[in-house]
Amino acid sequence: MLPSSNTESGGDGEEALRRSKRKPAAQATWWESNPRAYVAVGSFARTQSAWDLSKPPTNAKEAWARSDWPLWKAAEKGEYLAHKKLGTRSNTKSNSNRKAVKTRYVYDIKCDSEGNVTRSKARLVARGFNQVPGREFDEMCAPEPRSATTRVLFAVAAAKD
Repeated sequence: MLPSSNTESGGDGEEALRRSKRKPAAQATWWESNPRAYVAVGSFARTQSAWDLSKPPTNAKEAWARSDWPLWKAAEKGEYLAHKKLGTRSNTKSNSNRKAVKTRYVYDIKCDSEGNVTRSKARLVARGFNQVPGREFDEMCAPEPRSATTRVLFAVAAAKD
């Protein structure tokens, strides 16, 4: 039997339930949970298309809300299968010492020399800015040739031409 007071312990030695001091998670608004409905009822409904289809979407939620969503979905699937085939991505169990690096899709529209759209491309990229040096990775390497080396290579190439 629980005591009716808000104190931690009642008169008979039993503890009362304590209320959590954590803030509740923000609830997703209706336009975040269903962007297609947002496009349909918002100010976008007056126009033929809400999005400029000549530009790639900026995030997955925008790609999902567009009328050309099947193209972007196929591009995402192709990128996933390419990573799976190459063995560059794998699902692992979470480690209590480290956080998983999150990923996102970056979208691009590929055009030919005349400006006609040839395909929609999606790249899966790691959001590595969450990583802590020394804990998630030990070293960084981005080799760049010195300018003197570059000049010598161009000179040799020009001499052989």
